[in-house]
Amino acid sequence: MSQPKQSHGAAVERPEEQGGGGENGGGLRTAQLSARLTGLVALAAYALLPVAAIFGWAVAALVAIAVSQAMDVAVVANEDLRAALARGQFGIATRTLVREASMAILVVSAAWAARHDERAGLALVLLVAGLRIIYQLLLVLVRRRAVLPVESLNIDLTGIDGPPYLPDVMQRRLSERFHGLSAVALVGAAIAVVAQQPVVLYVIVGAVVGVELIAVLGALAWLVRSRGALIRDAYLNAVLARVRELHSEVMLYHTGADDSAYQVNMWLPVVERLHRPALVVLRERPCLPQLAPTTLPVVCIPGAVEFMGFSLPEIRVALYTANVGKTIHMLREPGVRHVFVGHGDSDKTASFNPFSKVYSEIWVAGEGGRDRYRRAAVGIRDEDIVEVGRPQLEGIRVASGPVGDRLMTVLYAPTWEGWTADPAHTSLMSGSRTFA
Repeated sequence: MSQPKQSHGAAVERPEEQGGGGENGGGLRTAQLSARLTGLVALAAYALLPVAAIFGWAVAALVAIAVSQAMDVAVVANEDLRAALARGQFGIATRTLVREASMAILVVSAAWAARHDERAGLALVLLVAGLRIIYQLLLVLVRRRAVLPVESLNIDLTGIDGPPYLPDVMQRRLSERFHGLSAVALVGAAIAVVAQQPVVLYVIVGAVVGVELIAVLGALAWLVRSRGALIRDAYLNAVLARVRELHSEVMLYHTGADDSAYQVNMWLPVVERLHRPALVVLRERPCLPQLAPTTLPVVCIPGAVEFMGFSLPEIRVALYTANVGKTIHMLREPGVRHVFVGHGDSDKTASFNPFSKVYSEIWVAGEGGRDRYRRAAVGIRDEDIVEVGRPQLEGIRVASGPVGDRLMTVLYAPTWEGWTADPAHTSLMSGSRTFA
């Protein structure tokens, strides 16, 4: 029985303090200026909000909440600004608490309704905050069960009970979603205070409380349904036992950026044709759904500790698609022949990287690949280089003899640009002639 791709934990959020990679090009300065301006406006709105609440300035509080929510949408879209605010202890959780506490103060200080309505309004506003916190605490328990240490494809896991499916809405951007939901309630409360209409508060804030209550009950129901499911270490060990039953001798090992799945995809048909049982190992969850259709068994093990405990003593050869930091977790295994196959020969410096000395063998397409290492003199022994051709070009017909008067088009494809302009990544020198 073949198991479909699993999605448990595939959408785990990054820590809020972790920013993005920034921007390149001439728009960087403009983007930085825009981010700073957004941050300043957001901080000003959040500074005004508690002041307006204390003095009972309902209109000012309503404006501050609306502006703060608009700025938060921009903050969430800018990962660097989002991370900067989080590192300054003013992340989205703190901002939500500031807004909710300010609105609670406004409801009891603005003298906008009868005393019992003020108290009921305060209770509802506090309930919005309380249910939000309870739900996020429950999600800590949910994620401990739902985020599996290993995901698999084409491996029979019959009898291994993992946790039930976790909906996407319970995985992604939880803080931002509840921040926006809280904003709906707080805007409704502010409108009620401005209009001096308690019914507006009861309807809008009450509806938000209802939504949050449903979310809390949903999280509790998931935890109840997941009782008895194998979690983390038990699940990892159960999957390891099934993988060992495959007696895999060859491992196709891939680690890299979220968009690097093409590097392993090009080798899948080749490994499928080997006359040895093989296993594909991925180290990043986003690469699993991008994997090309394959009949090979696949495991994805993101954690270093979990991977190094995932012992497969029958592996004899490990094929590496890229020189990336996590390769060290497999290179440490003795008794394995470590082979660098890469993801294409080219003239870029990565094709004769001194790091290649860590491998038992380096497989290149032909004499040109061998010559690169010879010319670079980076310490790679010639006997460690093996010419294997380029299996991905198997379907291309090779002409023998003259082509006559037929028009022939020749494609010369230099490698891509790379991340920086420092190494000479391109195979075409600047100013060289182009032939049609």
